[in-house]
Amino acid sequence: MPRGKAALITGGSRGIGYITAEALAEKGFNLTLVARDPGRLREAAEAISSLYNVDVQYLPSDLREEGTMENAVRAAVELWGGLDVVVMSYGNPKCEPCTLDEASWRDWLEAVKLYLAPTAEALKTLAHVNTKQARFIVFSSFTTRETHDYLVVADTVRAGLPVMLRAAARLYAPKLIPILVILGSIDTPGARTTVSKIAKRLGRDPEEFWALEVEDRSPLKRTASRDELKKLVGFLAQAPEYMAGSVVYFDGASGRFIP
Repeated sequence: MPRGKAALITGGSRGIGYITAEALAEKGFNLTLVARDPGRLREAAEAISSLYNVDVQYLPSDLREEGTMENAVRAAVELWGGLDVVVMSYGNPKCEPCTLDEASWRDWLEAVKLYLAPTAEALKTLAHVNTKQARFIVFSSFTTRETHDYLVVADTVRAGLPVMLRAAARLYAPKLIPILVILGSIDTPGARTTVSKIAKRLGRDPEEFWALEVEDRSPLKRTASRDELKKLVGFLAQAPEYMAGSVVYFDGASGRFIP
């Protein structure tokens, strides 16, 4: 039996995934959160459930392991009676920040297992077992179009996501509405950590480096706010069916390219 609106969110214990979970909880969605750290997941689930009065379940899992997303999708569909939204939010490969010269064979394989393999597994499973039409939202970065030397592993592999989602939009229509979101910078713990590591490698002050290389990249001279991202997620959770296969830029014109 369906139990109202429901969403599955990866990386839901912190950062972009957590903000997304809050946005959907505000809209009355029950949630299943997936991430690696059981303690952090439990804290996130309890906080969101208490604040927004929705049911929040969690599955401690590693996206890099085969079967994680198949199991998560199947469990969430059975629990909620169907999923209305699936959101893929990811962490970073262990090696980063690292250059092309520094990245190993294992680093490249890890990135494929982190970004491409679980996304494909989630799409396929959802198409076959879900009982509803679902919006399938995937977060990527503007650096996939304007790569940073120290983010080359993630950027190169994530650059394949638009091809995958476009193929899924055609193969699984009208059951799935895949949408890729190209994010600019948002002030999260993960972003701060990565930028700080890059700054230290370059012998730069982390705060000054953040201001110059993150905030100043946008002509707005700032990062996106949590509320702005939540508004975007709220819209995409009920995006028109004809957006299937679309790429949405949410980067404050940070990228020096024409989308």
